Amino acid sequence: GKRGGKGVSDEDFVVNGKRNGRNAKGKRGKGREEIETSDIEDDLSSYVSNLSYQHNIDKDSQGEGSLTGESGIEDNDVLDQQLDVSLEAAALKNSVVRVKNLKIIQELLSTKIMGETLFKRKGEMLDVLIKSFKIGKGAERLTTAQLTVLYGLQCGEEIDMESLYNEIKPYLLVSVNDGNIDSAQRAKIIFKLSVLCFLCSDNIDDRKELLVMLREKVKQASPDVIINSLSSISLILTICTPTERRNVVQMLLPTVRALLTHSNVEVRIEAGEFIATSSSWDEITTRNSIVRWKIYRTCWTI
Repeated sequence: GKRGGKGVSDEDFVVNGKRNGRNAKGKRGKGREEIETSDIEDDLSSYVSNLSYQHNIDKDSQGEGSLTGESGIEDNDVLDQQLDVSLEAAALKNSVVRVKNLKIIQELLSTKIMGETLFKRKGEMLDVLIKSFKIGKGAERLTTAQLTVLYGLQCGEEIDMESLYNEIKPYLLVSVNDGNIDSAQRAKIIFKLSVLCFLCSDNIDDRKELLVMLREKVKQASPDVIINSLSSISLILTICTPTERRNVVQMLLPTVRALLTHSNVEVRIEAGEFIATSSSWDEITTRNSIVRWKIYRTCWTI
């Protein structure tokens, strides 16, 4: 999509006669120069610092950026330009630079409501998100999932939320089933997928598809995956019909009850909380005495 704000020219990335992520003629694709990661990071940090003038980028122990201003109030033009720079850099080949700038964008979106600004750049933003999901590894996909949720929250009705979910869902589903990604990271991506469904989709088929996947995840060995899957189910059930909720709880109850004896204490707590939450829904506790009795008996054994 076309960028709605100020563009970032090739010259913006020229440092010491070199162009970051581009060849000497400034063209993309073949002939791209290999630039040292440290040089690229220094160049980008320097450029963003110049744009910010009176603002600073503080580095924590892990080298992640935190955008702060002396007065605590960011100038809109400065934020827009920082967003442009980071969107451009997040599309580069170097994974370290991509992740760094995805986190900068995330920090920008946490600093100020930028719905209109993001709407003008929605095409470019979506391209960056999809590229990172496609070529990124576990940590980058998790960061991208977090940014996607924040992007959806920021834009609200400014964008087609259903379309955003449909565009991103396939990449999130691939990520949560990718055995090459650490289970703790996959678990967090599972919850981000569920939050995105909660925010963006009114489609009953989307909920059903997600709940089927989550029911299978609850049966996996990883405590992190189990905990985040149960939390995700609880979240999605809040937007389901009474019949949907009742059916899901009935199917899950034997599995969740078994988790009350799990070796991991956090899993046991999450299972107990799920059962306690389920028992508070009148549609379950008043219309189905068998389910009600099982829930109370299970809670008594915790």
